Amino acid sequence: MRTILFILLSLSIGAANATIITTGNVTTTGSTYSISNGNSSISDVDIETFAGLSEGSLDAFSTGDATEGAALTTTFDLFDSDTLSFDWLWGTVESAADWPDYNDFAFVSFGLAGSGNLYLLADILTTGGTDGTFSWLVDTSGTYVLTIGVLDVGDTSFDSTLRVGNIAIDVPEPTSLAILGLGLLGLGFSSRKKSK
Repeated sequence: MRTILFILLSLSIGAANATIITTGNVTTTGSTYSISNGNSSISDVDIETFAGLSEGSLDAFSTGDATEGAALTTTFDLFDSDTLSFDWLWGTVESAADWPDYNDFAFVSFGLAGSGNLYLLADILTTGGTDGTFSWLVDTSGTYVLTIGVLDVGDTSFDSTLRVGNIAIDVPEPTSLAILGLGLLGLGFSSRKKSK
C-alpha cells in the first residue's frame, strides 16, 4: 500500500520537482526568477550553447548584435495534451527611440529535446502591456526543454529584466482521473489481499 501511495504522490508532483539550471545574472525569490542582462551577464554565444541553440541564432532572431545576457533552463517529460505555462513581467530602461540599434529582448526556446523553437516574449517595442502568460499545448509526448532568457542588443550599458513565475504543467482532467482511478483500484486490491 505504501508503494502505491508513493507512486501516486510522485505522479501528482512530477512537474513541480523539475530542476531549474541558471546561467548569468539570475536571482530567485521563492518560485519567482529574475533574469537580467546586467552584472554577471554572459555572452550570447554562451547562452546559445547553454540553451542548445545554433551559434548565431540569437543574433538572427534579434534586430542586431545580441551581446550578453542570462537564462534559465529546465527539462520536462510531457504528454500529448499537457499544457506548459508560466507568467512573465518585462522591464527595460531602453525606449522605442533606441530601436533597432538597441533592442533588449526576452525569449523562450521550447520544444522536444534537441529541436527547440525560439519565441519572442518582449522587447523595447512590446505593445499591449509588459506582462503576460506563455502557454503551450503539447501535441507530441516526449522530453521537452524550456529555456527563458534576456539579451542586450547593440550595447552592454542598459539593463533589462524579465521576472518569471508560476511555471506549471496542467494535465488534462481525464488523465488525472485515470491516475486517481488506478490508485484507488490498487488500494482496493491491496486491502482485499490483506483481508483474505
